[in-house]
Amino acid sequence: MPCHEQLDYSDPDWVETQLPYVDLCAGTLIFFKNHLKFPRRPVLYDAVKAVRMSAAVFSHPVEFFRHHMPRAREVEIEEAVQKATWPYLEEHD
Repeated sequence: MPCHEQLDYSDPDWVETQLPYVDLCAGTLIFFKNHLKFPRRPVLYDAVKAVRMSAAVFSHPVEFFRHHMPRAREVEIEEAVQKATWPYLEEHD
């Protein structure tokens, strides 16, 4: 998950032009650390290992989507949770 504060989503080509160069989302890394989830890819494993646990980070993906989708119905939030993926995973991960 890229850092949302570093992306200009108004750029229609942001995935190609910006995504490769932005930092990882600290909140996502802390979320993984809070839940003792460590990715298999070394760069992501190291990034999760480098952050500290924090109670200030969402404790469940539903909380994340409720916060970031304030006008969404609960069914839309549940669908977003089900569709959420880690964008840096390779097919074999």
